[in-house]
Amino acid sequence: MTKMKLERQDSKSNGIKLSEYENYVAVDWSKSNMAIARLTRSRVQPKVLERPADIRELKTYLKGLKGKTIVTVEETMVAHWLYLELHDVVDKILICDPYLPAGRQAGTSCYRTGRRWTRSMLESCASY
Repeated sequence: MTKMKLERQDSKSNGIKLSEYENYVAVDWSKSNMAIARLTRSRVQPKVLERPADIRELKTYLKGLKGKTIVTVEETMVAHWLYLELHDVVDKILICDPYLPAGRQAGTSCYRTGRRWTRSMLESCASY
């Protein structure tokens, strides 16, 4: 597996330079559980935590990360709420189309979705 270039900026990236960040986090949130997938500059395989949905626990986790953090969440009914809860905890939040990452299908587990989201964020920085 090769390391990804983090300097990529495409027309949809809104000027986001991924090399500015130390932590790349994807959050998949549902009523009962959440998956938090994280990559760093030096880690090319996402580390995924699957836990009961708890915004306080998520904020504590994100506050504990060292360096600048970018988070992506999928565009769902809770995206606005997550944005309001997390905007003061992280450096940047991307709200992304849930069907944009290759292979995303309805009913996919939070764990798998979290892994795909972190990879997709680094590969394409697909954002609105």
